[in-house]
Order: sequence, then C-alpha cells, then structure tokens
Amino acid sequence: QPGAFWWLVVYAAALGVYTSDVVFQHRIGEDGGGSKGVPRLPMMLLGSGWALALACLAMSVNCERILGAYRDWQQRYAGAFVLHVPAAGAVAREVVRSRVETGE
Repeated sequence: QPGAFWWLVVYAAALGVYTSDVVFQHRIGEDGGGSKGVPRLPMMLLGSGWALALACLAMSVNCERILGAYRDWQQRYAGAFVLHVPAAGAVAREVVRSRVETGE
C-alpha cells in the first residue's frame, strides 16, 4: 500500500541505525572478561544495509507517486530549465573576450 507510512518506516530505520551507532560506540560484546566482541564496522554496515534496503523497498512501493511528483515538477518548470552545453572552445573565447573588454 503506497503512502507516507513507508517514509516513516525509512525514517525510523535510519534513526535506529544512528542510535545504535551512538549507543554502541565501543566494540559490542566487550565485557572485560576476555570476550573479543563484534567489531563496530560490520555492525554499522549491517545497519546501513538494512536502512538502505528499506529505503529501496519504500521507493519501489511508492514508485508511481514519486514519478507522478517528478512529472508534475517537470511540467511546472518546463521552460525554466534548459541544459545548454557550449561548443568546444566557446567558454575559453568568452573568457578571453571578457578580459579584453575589462582590460585585464
């Protein structure tokens, strides 16, 4: 079921990853009794992977809504954005022209 609920799930997952990273800044399982524990990096990667997987799931469930919002934005600003790549050397010529005009 698409909707805002999925974004709350992603937010909760990201908050959970951040909280677990802050709470378990030391190595997990170190109790002073010779236990080596679990290194922090694999736990952080596991939590980040979980949050990323939930984000991908939320995006796939809400794909139509995301594309609809993008299309609305695109139609709203259709004439405002134009990608123009100048021909090779045009930028250099413009810089030289502006320097000549300003006397640099």
